[in-house]
Amino acid sequence: MRLRRRIGVCLDPCDHPVRCGRESGVSVGQPTRGPEATRRLDRRGGRLLAAEQERPKIFGGLVPFDKPWRTGANQPTKIKTSAPVKFAGKEVPAGEYVLYTIPGENQWTLVLSKNLKAQNLADHKAEDEAARITAKPAMLLAAPAETFTIGFEDLRANSATFYLEWDKTRVPVKLTTNDVEKVMQGIDATIKGGKPQEAGFYYSAASFYFDQNKDLPQALKWVDQAIERNPTAYFMQFKKAQILAKMGNKKEAITAADKSIELLKASPNPDESAIATSRALIDSLH
Repeated sequence: MRLRRRIGVCLDPCDHPVRCGRESGVSVGQPTRGPEATRRLDRRGGRLLAAEQERPKIFGGLVPFDKPWRTGANQPTKIKTSAPVKFAGKEVPAGEYVLYTIPGENQWTLVLSKNLKAQNLADHKAEDEAARITAKPAMLLAAPAETFTIGFEDLRANSATFYLEWDKTRVPVKLTTNDVEKVMQGIDATIKGGKPQEAGFYYSAASFYFDQNKDLPQALKWVDQAIERNPTAYFMQFKKAQILAKMGNKKEAITAADKSIELLKASPNPDESAIATSRALIDSLH
């Protein structure tokens, strides 16, 4: 997945059971004595059968603390980025990397290695290191993760949270890009070029600034330029209403939302859901 306006990291673990953010099953071998047990009861043929299963201790047990772990089964996990990214604040160039970890009771170390042939951290050399960061594990999850999982959450235009999760442990790592700055630079360069733009450009620029909570007066100017070029576009009037509402100009926002409804009703096949959305915005401003 390309890193464009959103974080995208593609996992390519070959035989590793984690595939592109989906949950995976990881063989845990024979259970060891653990603090938790479950008892299953079943009646078969009139007989009561009971089985007690001990939950293995994963981190600090099956996966020892303070020892390198290749973060998966069979093959190391690989991470690929199509654009530069900050991995917990550390600059990482676009490319493909192997992820190793050193689990700890209170702190984990995560290493991104450029050596894609290495099978474990012992094969990794200092010059192969793209990034080495530490992260605090979040312990005692409400519901234990039965399988080892690598995933993403809190996805935003230029950031996301990458996490490792198993049993009651979750290790989150913040990922960021400079995509927002790049988009703003592109808008600025186009405006400074002096060439008149189509309505779509001004609408997109206004929408981007609105979404990113950037210069709202400038966003309002751009959406007005878009409306000037395409006065029958109801969604442009609605975007203007949203911008005005965020700026605190309730009266003007209601006027713009009313205009979007007027344009929608003038259509041969009015979009009732869009009309309802505009009315909901108006109601929220009263």
